[in-house]
Amino acid sequence: MSFISSPTITADKIERFIQILKPRQEAGVKVSVILTKPENRCYGNTDFYLILIEKMKETGIQVIMVDEDTECFAIIDQELVWHGGMNLLGKVDAWDNLIRIKSESIVQELMGMILKEFCDNDVTSSPVTL
Repeated sequence: MSFISSPTITADKIERFIQILKPRQEAGVKVSVILTKPENRCYGNTDFYLILIEKMKETGIQVIMVDEDTECFAIIDQELVWHGGMNLLGKVDAWDNLIRIKSESIVQELMGMILKEFCDNDVTSSPVTL
């Protein structure tokens, strides 16, 4: 299971993400994307945002929408974490930064935080299995 937490999304990054992800999905990798609910975003077209979400769902990506997602990270293959201020599926910012950590224990700690967050808050999605 892999996770990407990206508060916002853009069309070009979602299209590229889907293309890059396809071979990994065919190999059995399950991916979940955590993002802010469209109605809670401050800018942009909600309908277009919903179309991007539907595209991800159609390709087998689990989309988990939360009231406010402020975290930017990716968990890959249960051993690699990218964490920082870079919105991986959203707009680029001059202050974007990431740190790469290869550690199963850090992955488990972050996964525990994700589970706690999902257990403590109302999350719109199908059930999450980690």
